[in-house]
Amino acid sequence: MKINLISFTQNGSKVSNELIDLFENKDYDIYAVGKYPFGKIKALNKSVYEFCKDSFETKADAIIIIGALGIAVRAIAGNLKNKGCDPAVIVIDDKKNFVIPVISGHIGGANALSMIIAESIGAIPVITTATDVNKKFAIDSWAVENECSIVDISKIKYVSSSILRGEDVGLICDFPIEGQLPQGLKLGNMYEVGICISTCDTKIPFKNTLNLIPKEYVIYIQFKENIPYDDFKDTIDRILDDEKISPLQIIAVSSEGLKCENIHKYCIEKKIELTNNKANEILRYENINEAYKYRENGNKKIFIKECICDNIKIAISKINWRCIF
Repeated sequence: MKINLISFTQNGSKVSNELIDLFENKDYDIYAVGKYPFGKIKALNKSVYEFCKDSFETKADAIIIIGALGIAVRAIAGNLKNKGCDPAVIVIDDKKNFVIPVISGHIGGANALSMIIAESIGAIPVITTATDVNKKFAIDSWAVENECSIVDISKIKYVSSSILRGEDVGLICDFPIEGQLPQGLKLGNMYEVGICISTCDTKIPFKNTLNLIPKEYVIYIQFKENIPYDDFKDTIDRILDDEKISPLQIIAVSSEGLKCENIHKYCIEKKIELTNNKANEILRYENINEAYKYRENGNKKIFIKECICDNIKIAISKINWRCIF
């Protein structure tokens, strides 16, 4: 997770250093700047507006601003697109009284990250999302936590508003369900609003259907860096099409060439996470030869196929996704 952090006061720099210590040695990439640089804080050499613009453009997962809420709102306003792609934005006052998730509370993870930070620094998390304050089921949070792609984020409001009104929401799921359904969810398609969990993004069992696609695949890629991007993209797309795998079904892409422009561009275009950490955590291999060894060990994860095409080698692995409540 890439976190960009900015502060404007001496107290703010102290808080920033605390946060760096909190996230150090975990799966976080922290870039911290401040008007008063010391410790692990770099000197601030641009305006907060430029900082936020750069953070949006470089696809930071979270932006943490140690300062006034008003400054944060003005700084991010011109960069906002939609809750499906905007990063989490969190504001912390420089006395560590409050931690405020500003946008992307559920899908972007701002609420969850704010809770972690608040507990660590002894602050009060200011959570304002309706499902959370009413202690109701939040389908967008559940989708993120359970590695599901949300096909159309505009449909989230139908599910959330129905649950908040106390109305039943239908559920159709093509996968085995484990655990007890949250209050307000009912199996069956006899409801006006519902959730469909399937590998097909065009199933519409309800008048207002929120389609969720489980992320079941991890892709490991080896390739030569001098391949033109269009050729690289066409080859990857062709292989995935042959295997009937949608980008919506991919948890992460892993590669020895993480810094290669081709793979970065492809993952940004397809909205796929590029990371060795997550892929190795799931698959526990670092190269394609290890993938064969992994399969032979009889692990529950299923190695599907190695594809070699146009100087690109891909290992595709599938996890046993389960619908857990």
